[in-house]
Amino acid sequence: MKEQQLTKIGIWTAAISFAIGTLFLTTFLLTNEMQVAIIALYYVITAAIVNLLLLSSISGITLWRKYQWRNYIKTASIMLANIPVVVGYFAIFMRVSY
Repeated sequence: MKEQQLTKIGIWTAAISFAIGTLFLTTFLLTNEMQVAIIALYYVITAAIVNLLLLSSISGITLWRKYQWRNYIKTASIMLANIPVVVGYFAIFMRVSY
């Protein structure tokens, strides 16, 4: 796989993860169904694993291909930006559910 393809996949994965997570939170807030929350939990675990594997690949390429390190750092930063979003969504979920 070309390095440019990997950075595009990383950005798309981060965007799709954000969109699906937002959809789950919105659905839970509108319906207050615990089944939605359980499915969302499984989604978060799966998305975290996929994003971590992708981030590891990008980090490895950054170490070996130093000529385009800015692109890799930018992609990794976009992917890591989802972490505070997940924490915030979890805080919202905890407030609403209790």
